[in-house]
Amino acid sequence: MSGVANLFGKGKYAEIEKENARLTAENKDMQLAVAKMEGQVAKIPMMVQRQVRQTIEDKTEEHLTEIRELNASHSRELSSLQVRLQNLSARYRELESNNRHIIDNLKREKDTLLAQMEAMLRLLGEKLEKAVRALIQFARVLAYKTFTREHKEAIVSWLALDRDDPKSNAHFVKVFARPFLTDKEFDKGCKELDRLTSSFPAVMEDLEQPQRRGMRR
Repeated sequence: MSGVANLFGKGKYAEIEKENARLTAENKDMQLAVAKMEGQVAKIPMMVQRQVRQTIEDKTEEHLTEIRELNASHSRELSSLQVRLQNLSARYRELESNNRHIIDNLKREKDTLLAQMEAMLRLLGEKLEKAVRALIQFARVLAYKTFTREHKEAIVSWLALDRDDPKSNAHFVKVFARPFLTDKEFDKGCKELDRLTSSFPAVMEDLEQPQRRGMRR
């Protein structure tokens, strides 16, 4: 080594040794840094895994919280609906009871009115009663499309009491028949009665023909 030192000089050799020592130290530091970095890199998957797990746990808890809040909200809404249903049911029962009472009263009034109409019919005379009953029977039976001869005879015998104004007597028949018929039945009966009164003379003549033939014999 003294030969080398003599070749380059003692000062120069010392500088080389110093630089060599510095490079050696830097190399060791670099190796330590690389090892440390490798250790940190090795830890990255574990850190990511922990972070992902924590995120999942946080999201799961957040989701569970939302579910609990929704369940609580649904429970409140269900309770509210149940209360409303109970109130509506109670109100319905109350209205049903009141309506039944009203309906019963109306039915009694209707029955009373019909009984009074029946009594008035009997008092007003047999011909009017027969005419009204004929119109009611015709209107109620679906098979009847026009008056039968029996219907006509019963009605005409009443209308003929005022031949100059059969429509006036027909009005009485309608008035007394109305309470016993539905709207549809009453409409059917009125239309047929109007047709009869509009051709009253011809109907009278048609009904009298058998009697005339019998008299000629």
